[in-house]
Amino acid sequence: MTSIGLLDKHADPSDRRAVTLTLTARELDLRRTYVEEYHAHLGDVLAETTAGPIPRPQPIRRASGRIRVPEIKERTQ
Repeated sequence: MTSIGLLDKHADPSDRRAVTLTLTARELDLRRTYVEEYHAHLGDVLAETTAGPIPRPQPIRRASGRIRVPEIKERTQ
């Protein structure tokens, strides 16, 4: 992930085993976009539910997991 510019690697000069990874500005932007799209999608999925009991929660779980991953992947290339 460092090679594609998503993470910065910071090594401790006194202990080469200690490494800190931080998100780059590019990755923070991608993460923000992903989270916003996920919540928007989840809102659409949940808007279709009613206030009553849900007899089968699996369709909602499946639908909430269907994020537009190909669109997100295109942004990382």
